[in-house]
Amino acid sequence: MRKIAGIIATLFVSGAVILLASFLLLKLKPGDPVLSLPGMSGNAASSLSVRDQRYEELYAQYGFNLPVFYFTLGNMAVPDSFNYVANPVVRSFLINLSRETGRPDIIALINAQLLNCSEEAKLMSPDYQWIISREIMNLMKVETWDQFSSSYNKVIEIWKSENVPHLKSTDLISANLRIVKSGWKQWIPTMSFHGNNQFHTWCKGWLKGSDSGIVKIYRTSHLNGLPVYSVIKKPFIITMIISILSMLLSVIIAIPAACELVIRRDNKWIERLNNALLFLYSVPVFWVAVLFLIFFASPMFLNVFPSSGIEPVEGFPDDIGIFMRAFIGIGYFVLPVIALSYGAIIFFIRLLRNGLLSELQQDYVVTARASGYTERSIVYRFALKNAFYSSLTLMWITFPALLSGSVLIENVFSIPGMGSLLIRSVQNQDHPVLISIFMLIGIITSLSFVLLDIVQSYFDPRLKIEKGGMYE
Repeated sequence: MRKIAGIIATLFVSGAVILLASFLLLKLKPGDPVLSLPGMSGNAASSLSVRDQRYEELYAQYGFNLPVFYFTLGNMAVPDSFNYVANPVVRSFLINLSRETGRPDIIALINAQLLNCSEEAKLMSPDYQWIISREIMNLMKVETWDQFSSSYNKVIEIWKSENVPHLKSTDLISANLRIVKSGWKQWIPTMSFHGNNQFHTWCKGWLKGSDSGIVKIYRTSHLNGLPVYSVIKKPFIITMIISILSMLLSVIIAIPAACELVIRRDNKWIERLNNALLFLYSVPVFWVAVLFLIFFASPMFLNVFPSSGIEPVEGFPDDIGIFMRAFIGIGYFVLPVIALSYGAIIFFIRLLRNGLLSELQQDYVVTARASGYTERSIVYRFALKNAFYSSLTLMWITFPALLSGSVLIENVFSIPGMGSLLIRSVQNQDHPVLISIFMLIGIITSLSFVLLDIVQSYFDPRLKIEKGGMYE
């Protein structure tokens, strides 16, 4: 039960970290998420009208008017509610002037009266409506109180010169221009707590699978309008196939290679080969992939493997079965799998070699030698198992690294996997797909570590729960 409780706790903490990290990623990304929606991309924050109802509706619909987290830090001069005003122009106006003056009540009153001026203008001719809206927009863009005061007086003069009818709301604004500033309030910190906030909605939406609030905007690709799930599904399967095959190939090659290096360690050529592995490990994977393309998929040398894709350009013939399709498709995975596993093979060989050399110093090996076992028998029958168990953790964490390395390999071989999708999403600023890929890789990494502990505790008796395992 303690083992199960530990696994559940690990998954819970990992899930919380993934949700928090993905939420921070979407909040720190550049640009306004509402303006990235279909039909809003042509707007910019500076060109939004003061009463852009469409923007404000979407801002509230997707939950951006809620506080960001369970608590917020601010100051006495700026009420926390100002940070979640839908219209970005109004939001900046309220925050900037309140921070300087320390009078949020007066600034909110002036903002309300400016909006009332726009409502009063609707009863006038179109020419007057345009003049009033233009000047109010300019007033809302000021950043300091002195700029607002001087600009407001100029606006009144302009309206008089253009015979704009008197607006009752301007009387109340003029009466509040001579306020006593309380700038000291911006230095007094405050803390507010919020039960309903954007992060809470984000977590609830993903855990329940709902499309409400902030989650809804990140469930659909901005590039083609398709659900993120359908965009990622096929590339994810392709990347997982390449990564798993690379992992298996690395282990299959590394085990006998490491054993032979240890058995023949007194041979000077074997020692030189071991030193050469360190140099080969430093060679970039993408460079190895390019060399593979030149030597094994180019008409200039051995054109024996396809150079790109995962299937023929014209597609598979309709009259062939699934086994024949798999046989033809294997050729497309040979070079990418070998290129991706290149670094892992060398890393595993050196890791297992060091583990075997350490095991050969143990007392049970001395006993085995005294019993007449050959060096090869000792390595394969006794030392390998213990060396493999001790190296399993470092070998296992290579799998998430292979997923990351697929970004380069898939682009070199033009494979439509998650690596290619990631780069395409970055180029097109398709943030929903980017965040989903990030979360998916985080989930796979967390599950792989949980699976690692289960495998270790099953095969290695030293990690049994009664002996004190990971969750003891």
